[in-house]
Amino acid sequence: MNESDKDLMNRYIYEVIRRVPGAQKEEITMELKELIEDMYDNGEGDMEAVLTKLGDPKKFAAKYRDESRYIISPEYYDNYMWVLKVVLLSVLFSIVVSAFVQLITRESGFSNIMLALFGNILSAGVGAFGAVTLVFAFLERQKVKVEFHEEKEWTVNSLTENSNEEKKNWTPGLLQPVPDKRALISRGEALAELVFTMIFIGLLLFAPYLFGAYVFDEGKLVRTIPIFNLDQWSRILPFMVISIMIGFVDEIVKLLAGCYCTLVMICNLICGFLQIIFVIVMFKVLDIWNPKFIQDITSTFDIRFSSKGDLFYYYGTGFFSNVLLAIICGAIVLEMGTTIYKTLRYGRIKMN
Repeated sequence: MNESDKDLMNRYIYEVIRRVPGAQKEEITMELKELIEDMYDNGEGDMEAVLTKLGDPKKFAAKYRDESRYIISPEYYDNYMWVLKVVLLSVLFSIVVSAFVQLITRESGFSNIMLALFGNILSAGVGAFGAVTLVFAFLERQKVKVEFHEEKEWTVNSLTENSNEEKKNWTPGLLQPVPDKRALISRGEALAELVFTMIFIGLLLFAPYLFGAYVFDEGKLVRTIPIFNLDQWSRILPFMVISIMIGFVDEIVKLLAGCYCTLVMICNLICGFLQIIFVIVMFKVLDIWNPKFIQDITSTFDIRFSSKGDLFYYYGTGFFSNVLLAIICGAIVLEMGTTIYKTLRYGRIKMN
């Protein structure tokens, strides 16, 4: 078996094992490698002929899975459950933190806080479950899943392609190279992004007053001075949540792809531009900042922001918003640039 045949065999094995449950990957890899080598050594043809007999790796992998109809199929189930647990735990954490702060600051009675706590957990839990399930179901039904590793140019029309495409004849020539390690997307980084996103959304929903200055009296937290304009919060919150959820969807696509590819790059660019638009609206159109923040700070802590080198000297002005807007947009553009670079340099992409 020459190097070309070995490479073709490794491609086939990779396409099969990435579609089977994690606990079976090692065992299936050994079995499949032995099967292919036996067929090859027994003179059943060259490597391409052997793999053609085995058939499409997607259908071959299905033999190791229960192929019943699911809202979330087995191919997605492990990632779905992992993301769902992260989201639910993050939401629970943010709700408990907000309830704890209310309790120690005595903003409400204990019974009211407990009732609100259980109500928020129930409503947020159902909402989080529905949102994650909807995102995964949509990506799967629209074939935005492991298929986006295929070597074809991705377009928006790919979202509406007929699922009957799977029935086209498969040949070993369709196998893709095993991804470059530098193109792989870290599962740990995706986890950190998802956790941060859900905790941040939970705090914005249930405890926006936690973003600000904390006032202590004899070591006890007595109140907070919110940096956001809570009087306009009903107008501001939807833009914040939608912007953050756009980033959440982008991270899920990265998680499902597993490596940088055309779809990951396009999704990241679209999400990045949408986030920039929402951020501009929040900072330039809406009254996002608490107009009494500096006044409360100076009266409570006897602090004066008199130096022009201090950012809070410009609080509430266009300059203050512009600086923060530039930092946020710069971070988004930097991530977009990194994604483009890694996709073009190491990822899977077809350039015509």
